[in-house]
Amino acid sequence: MAIVGAFHHVHMISRDPDRVADWFERFFGSEIVAEQFPAGARNLVLRVGEGTLSVRTPRPSDGLTEADGPRPKGYGIHHFCFVVDDLQGLLADMRANGVTNIQEMPVHVSGKFAAFIEGPEEMPIELIQA
Repeated sequence: MAIVGAFHHVHMISRDPDRVADWFERFFGSEIVAEQFPAGARNLVLRVGEGTLSVRTPRPSDGLTEADGPRPKGYGIHHFCFVVDDLQGLLADMRANGVTNIQEMPVHVSGKFAAFIEGPEEMPIELIQA
């Protein structure tokens, strides 16, 4: 048995999927390709490069409260990573538009320039120069 192709999607729970979608469109050129309503939630499906990001509101059965914060603490997905064609330019654009939590890594384990940024809802995102 083997995996065919890349991952299918990354999925996040958000209080404001529209704000997340706007942020990903602004910086990564994503687009909303579907809007779904599974089990009492609203889900936006975004095309991001060749991948898919699903962003949905909590379902009533999730039992999330405001006290849980924007991201659950502890175990789970730490971050995801995109390869970008002009990382220096993207970081400059992000800084000019209010993204302040940027950690540049001039020497990444891949041998390329990389950075971690804080996306919407405190989402850690890694970016690597193509």
